[in-house]
Amino acid sequence: EAQTYARQSKGAFDISIGPLSRLWRRAFRRQVFPEREAIKRAQHKVNYRWVKLKNQQLRLKRKGMRLDLGGIGKGKTIDHIADYLLMRGITTFLIDGGGDIRVQGQPPGTMAWQIQLPNGQMKALNVGAIATSGSTYRYLEYEGKRYSHLIDPRTGYGVTHRWMVTVCAPTATE
Repeated sequence: EAQTYARQSKGAFDISIGPLSRLWRRAFRRQVFPEREAIKRAQHKVNYRWVKLKNQQLRLKRKGMRLDLGGIGKGKTIDHIADYLLMRGITTFLIDGGGDIRVQGQPPGTMAWQIQLPNGQMKALNVGAIATSGSTYRYLEYEGKRYSHLIDPRTGYGVTHRWMVTVCAPTATE
């Protein structure tokens, strides 16, 4: 699934981003902007096309590559929990995996789950998933620019626009 999303996004979503996320995580912890050469070196180890899965065997085609499943792992886990509950006949639930939410049915006496969005609006949801991400809270400022914890694997840098995006989809993985 991760590879499908990588292809559909033309590399904006890429689980091989591990070398970059590791570099930027360290930068955020220390509040020190990474050296541009270090970003380039890390970026040369990132490309979803170099991740191969064949016969249940995963192969990374370049030395130093690292996977980071943070962009899909939480949603996949939430979906597994939802599938488990549904298999057990539990048809009304809300699963909150640290802000990634999946719902089914509705609470007693209501028409739908009411999910409050970061802008204060309410979203009614009976079935599906919702998650919000953005560059507002976790960032590093350098030379007057704000670099988000959301890294674009195609550039090697954290995004610099201050957007918040809420996505509603049938599953938390999506």
